[in-house]
Amino acid sequence: MNLTDCFFMDGFSMQDAMSAIEIGEPRLDSGIPTNDGTFECFDPRALLLPEELVWIIDRSFAYETEWHFGGILAHTVLTLNYVHQIFDLDLDLMSISSDPERPRELVGVVLKAFVVGLLKTCDYTWRTLQHGDMIDTEDWQSDKCDTSLLEGMQLDQAYQLLDNALMWLQYTKCLAEPWRGALVARLTLRKAVLDIIATGPMPPDGQNMRFWESLQIAKTALHQVMQAQPIPEPRAGSPARRAFDPYIARKLNTLTPIRVVPLRGTEWTWKTLDRLVSGMSEACALRVDMHMSTWQLVGNWYAWEPDRPLTLPVVRSVIASIFSRDGVHFGKYTVSWTVDRFFDESVGVSYTDIVMRVRQRWNSNNTCDFSTLANTLDRVCSEHIVSQWYNPPRRRRMMVKSLASWHEIYEMLSSFVANIDSSFYSPSRQDLWETDVLRVLPQLALKWRLEVQKEIVLSGFQLELYAAQERPFAYWYLSEILKALDDCVTTLMDLPSLKSHIPERPVYLEKVHELVVNGVLQRMATALFAITLPLVNTSASGDRQRPGFVRRYKWAFDSVYASFDTAPVCQPDYTAFQRACIAMMKNTTYNPAAELAQAKSTIEEALSRNSSMGAWASAWRNTRIKYMKNLQKAVDGLAGVPSSVADIPLLDQKRLVWDPSVHPWFPHLRQNPS
Repeated sequence: MNLTDCFFMDGFSMQDAMSAIEIGEPRLDSGIPTNDGTFECFDPRALLLPEELVWIIDRSFAYETEWHFGGILAHTVLTLNYVHQIFDLDLDLMSISSDPERPRELVGVVLKAFVVGLLKTCDYTWRTLQHGDMIDTEDWQSDKCDTSLLEGMQLDQAYQLLDNALMWLQYTKCLAEPWRGALVARLTLRKAVLDIIATGPMPPDGQNMRFWESLQIAKTALHQVMQAQPIPEPRAGSPARRAFDPYIARKLNTLTPIRVVPLRGTEWTWKTLDRLVSGMSEACALRVDMHMSTWQLVGNWYAWEPDRPLTLPVVRSVIASIFSRDGVHFGKYTVSWTVDRFFDESVGVSYTDIVMRVRQRWNSNNTCDFSTLANTLDRVCSEHIVSQWYNPPRRRRMMVKSLASWHEIYEMLSSFVANIDSSFYSPSRQDLWETDVLRVLPQLALKWRLEVQKEIVLSGFQLELYAAQERPFAYWYLSEILKALDDCVTTLMDLPSLKSHIPERPVYLEKVHELVVNGVLQRMATALFAITLPLVNTSASGDRQRPGFVRRYKWAFDSVYASFDTAPVCQPDYTAFQRACIAMMKNTTYNPAAELAQAKSTIEEALSRNSSMGAWASAWRNTRIKYMKNLQKAVDGLAGVPSSVADIPLLDQKRLVWDPSVHPWFPHLRQNPS
């Protein structure tokens, strides 16, 4: 519309037209053209130089990656004007070019194929995110603004256009190097990324090799693009500069205010695409590793290292869908698989064997309800594993919600043990190892619940939820959880069912490593509890501080626990914390520096021994080693802490810096300026 034009339509009143101005929001009053140069005329058939086309393609990739990181389509991908006039990019509609430097095929063949590939990639990404476990407006933005992403076009047709463009680039004599190679690399990358997203790590039968080939092709093309020289900016007045309209939202059906997205540079773009390709490769590796413990470990490492390639929502959605979609795991397993993995990977005994032994020893008039146990276990385990790929706040919320369910499983297993004939616990029986397994069944659920509690407390540091005066309690409570967790693991390791098997089995080696890591974390948590004691508000009475404690740990005092017969284990206890504070302040022998030194020594010994680094880590052995080295760096970052409780008040607490980008859980000690 021009400044003097009026447009009338049924149901649209002058009040509606003036509402944006009335509320004083200039970003919503965006339909009036101004003289600031933001409304330039765009000709989709304007001929381009090869370097101009390369610049447009690179900028399109940049906007695409911004959408992957949570941007809105109207502010990113849809700012490319060719997207809205894709059907005008037809050789039959273009005049014959008399300029040998600007062959019309660059626009009618190459650019058209790229834009089609871009839209189809966004289409399949949108489908993956829409049907996955990511939340719209929280992990990604689904608003397509009533713009076509070529949903009706067959995938093979898009491939054909890209193949034709690559063939033309290969045989044409109109282009010279390096532009021919630059365009070939970018179109090859475009096709490979489309194939990776469209096929996914769970392709139909017979297409597994194709997915791996596309991954390798994408990595090679990315390497070529990243090694090439930077692309120069188009000259002033070039049609390439009109290829993007950051204010395109004024023409689209959207309620989102206009926002011009600043691009972060081509280097960031290529690294983001590399993260996408690497993340899909890791998803494929997870698909072939059907061990629930491995999935839990990899999910934890992803959550603890936010810069891993799995941060892209589309990759996280793909991985979550592989493990569980509509109650089916890996596209073929149901409830029994999850339950069997739970017991076999915990104590080395199958679920079928446990059910048989319990029924043989059942000594109660009540029914032995294994179906409820199996269904609950499947639901809780599936939700727990899938939640590892949620964004950090949502992951924490899901873990908090799961605590009551884990306690329900703990109570069911405790009930089974209570109803087993006690005569089968006689030491003279030959099947003692089997009855020992039955006796510790509740410990399996308790171990998982304690691990969830540990993650909840640690995530509070990573999400920077704790105020300064709350950190001492968090570290103290973490140390209490780790003590209970160590007791659980030690009890399970003493089972003859584990000792009677080959010691190199993952189920045994994993518990060896868990004891090491839990011991290190416990030492660090205890040391930091002592070091941060001055942060506790000693001027306020316990009654005044208790309401803040209850608000922070309200997840542990849910009213649902009143319906259970057994009390939750290792609940937060402020009274016990106060006693621990008094005991620590009176402790004349405790040495925080020595505690941290012992933790570092344990890490170094574990790294040098390297015997249990594999276990359930499997192909992610190096990731586990990296995690241990990060713990070692965290210990090194605390060098210079007091060597006695008496010296702790002399430490300036402002020198303790909690920075999740350095370490998610532990602070580092800033050097004294003096």
